[in-house]
Amino acid sequence: MSNLLYFLTTFSAVIPELIYFKRRTYFENKKNQGRHIKGRAIIVSNHISIIDYMMLMFVFFTRKIRCLVASVVYKKNKILNLLLKMCGAIKVERENYNLSFIQKSIDVLNKNKVLLIFPEGKLDNDKTKIRQFTTSYLLLALKTKSPIIPVYNDGNYGFKRRVHCMVGEKIYLEKYIDTDNPSKEQLEYLNKIVMSKIKELKNKTLINIEEDKENRYTFKKFLWDFGRFNIGWIVRAKGLKIHYKDVDKSILKCKKPFIICANHTGFSDPPLIMGVFYRRRMNILAADIIFKNHKIRSYFLEAAGCIPINRESLDYNAIKKSLNALNHNRILTIFPEGKIETEDKLNALKGGAVLLATLAKVDILPIFIKKKTSKKDKFEIVIGPFVEIDKNKVYSLKEVNELTFLLFNQLEVLRKVIDDGKERDIK
Repeated sequence: MSNLLYFLTTFSAVIPELIYFKRRTYFENKKNQGRHIKGRAIIVSNHISIIDYMMLMFVFFTRKIRCLVASVVYKKNKILNLLLKMCGAIKVERENYNLSFIQKSIDVLNKNKVLLIFPEGKLDNDKTKIRQFTTSYLLLALKTKSPIIPVYNDGNYGFKRRVHCMVGEKIYLEKYIDTDNPSKEQLEYLNKIVMSKIKELKNKTLINIEEDKENRYTFKKFLWDFGRFNIGWIVRAKGLKIHYKDVDKSILKCKKPFIICANHTGFSDPPLIMGVFYRRRMNILAADIIFKNHKIRSYFLEAAGCIPINRESLDYNAIKKSLNALNHNRILTIFPEGKIETEDKLNALKGGAVLLATLAKVDILPIFIKKKTSKKDKFEIVIGPFVEIDKNKVYSLKEVNELTFLLFNQLEVLRKVIDDGKERDIK
């Protein structure tokens, strides 16, 4: 009868689950541990909200899950009290030091059932932090020889939000110690293993969320793709000359991620480079000042792949977005002079572009853009060979500066190609 009440309760909450949780579940290794739990097991999860129990009931919907619940939760209201009893929750009376929950938990596990424990023991306003675990769950696992299923939950509940959780591989404590009566040091050792695993699942969840965002085809991405293809045709229609120095035309079809470093002659430079490499999605670092106080312009700049950067300080958010773009096999365009140069000369380069290349382990493609003197002039650029970055090397600040100076010299060489007119033009 209790099983029937449990599954009826679960079934009646399906619609709220779809509307309020909109849960996205990831698995570290679905073959090792998927949605269905075989035999006895202890689910161990971080604790964000009072509704974590309900959310995990839907994750492992094929099994009845008994949960350890603090007695204070039962006192919140009569409906919650009734629901917890229907779900078979086990009351933990910590204030009275009543340890009867331990024997009840052992009985549940010895019957090959599933137990859910939140070893943090209490809720906290800081959802980003995983607090220290109590060790009672370890004693239960060792006593009953039950595997531990680690779970991370980001607690992102809400009607306009989506909760994410990741189920890890089973942990068998018998692999680490050979006794069911461990010492304090052994418990701390085992606790550290489980906590480290859940923290690892947290990091993997964040990576998967970013991957989901990257793979989701949104209206912004439609504008991005629509824009780059059309800019490609517009640039060519207005007239475009591309010179190649020690490279050939196949560079335009290069499929690896890399950083383009170009001189900055005007506001037409970003769409020009985007039009040349229209086959690939491209991100462009742009001064944050052009995003400010203009929501519509900011929207379309972001849709075009522009990343705002604060040039006055170390902008960690821009660095993170830039590395993310390169990690997703895109091109990143940077104007390392840091400003538009109105005269026909090349200014000293800032080292940020080379630093990003060394962090992301990608090569740098130098491009020189000829400044237009009139509206009738054609767009004219020179593409040089890659400045190669050693993928197995950690670069010092001195070496970053040396590479920046090398890049400057490469751009100077490309500038002379146009000045001397010695290279063959390819339309």
